[in-house]
Amino acid sequence: MTVPVAVSERDLLALLGIVWDHRGDDPGAGLPLAMLHQLMSQVPCDGVSFSGLDSHQRSAWFGQEVPAGDGSDDEDAFWAHYWDCLPVFVSGPDR
Repeated sequence: MTVPVAVSERDLLALLGIVWDHRGDDPGAGLPLAMLHQLMSQVPCDGVSFSGLDSHQRSAWFGQEVPAGDGSDDEDAFWAHYWDCLPVFVSGPDR
């Protein structure tokens, strides 16, 4: 069953504020961790991740997550299921 979702103008303005807010914790590569924490508070979730993948080389060239992971990611399992993953946002851009 699909549940309708409504986004208010207030929610959109909050997201714009997160994206456009100037932060002093520029990590150089990736997103400021403060931005990831703000996104996590705006969209109820247990964690937020941001990564760059090369699907043809089966490698990740960049990755951030909040809260920080324990480093026990199973990369082989990730790539084994990458193309067949139901959330299309995972492999959709590569299709």
